[in-house]
Amino acid sequence: MSKATKSWILVVVVLGAVLVGVSVWRYAGAPVAPPGTVTTDELLRNPQKYDGQVLKVFGRITDLGHLRCPCFTLDGKPIVVWYLYNDTNIYPSQIEGRLQNGDFVVVTARFQYEPSLGDECVVYAQTIEKP
Repeated sequence: MSKATKSWILVVVVLGAVLVGVSVWRYAGAPVAPPGTVTTDELLRNPQKYDGQVLKVFGRITDLGHLRCPCFTLDGKPIVVWYLYNDTNIYPSQIEGRLQNGDFVVVTARFQYEPSLGDECVVYAQTIEKP
């Protein structure tokens, strides 16, 4: 085997190792959705299927403290989780200091799909828990 061939093999092996390392680093620490939960992708893929149901939705808190409502989004997607409304007892004081942007949570909530809101889906939280 020539020296040039050995060099190319070494380059391919090193690049393969780097690719595997980056893949492992990228997905390490990203929890898998617990059994019995719906992911944000599943919810957005077929919102009519879940309309009116009480679901356990798994996702990462985003936009907490950035919206002009007692609400946040999940995974940076148009799923708005309301945690203070007429039928709940989750108050901002229960959220502040306990949950923050980037936390993974399971939100037990009534899901409401309103096509008039465009892509936005509304989730009315009953409980919010860290998995």
